[in-house]
Amino acid sequence: MDRASPTGQPVTDLVRIMMRTLTVLYISFWASIVIYTAVLLAVPSFSASSSSRSGFLQPLPENWGQWEFLLGALGVVTVYVSHRLRARLLDPERIRRGAANVYELAARLHPRDADAPSGGDDLVRAVQDLLGRTVSRYTILWVLADVPAVLGLLAAMISGSPRLFLALGLISALALFVHRPTRERLEAILGPMAD
Repeated sequence: MDRASPTGQPVTDLVRIMMRTLTVLYISFWASIVIYTAVLLAVPSFSASSSSRSGFLQPLPENWGQWEFLLGALGVVTVYVSHRLRARLLDPERIRRGAANVYELAARLHPRDADAPSGGDDLVRAVQDLLGRTVSRYTILWVLADVPAVLGLLAAMISGSPRLFLALGLISALALFVHRPTRERLEAILGPMAD
């Protein structure tokens, strides 16, 4: 990148790389919900030989209905938290640390070298920091979106009833869909870096 004549091509390449990385991670979180469903379907076949199909705890606690409500509420709360954190975590200014371009970001990451001209290593580290911060913030949202499905699987394994898993799995799937990475958001994050 030449400081005198920045081009949009490096940013386009970065968006492409980041989109590929995020897509692979995003698909893996969707795969986890599919795996939880497969586990749920496989577990009844293991417990079919037992005399009762009420789950792993024999018998269920008397206050199991309250525990189910608590697990369901906790799942909904984590999705709500992920929704509230989304705007804050994916704010382009926060991810870029308020830098107007990659040179300013490099200077902010290495303030002791702010007077010296930025070397190639500083620019590479600045870009790596930008990519790492973006990927980690999406990952935080996806982990929070995955929690309800895990709680539903736990409830299904304990009780032997898939109804809470079905509800919380659907909530997780919707949350993952809402937090999907988009090219427009990545361009909003990286676009000013070409200036």
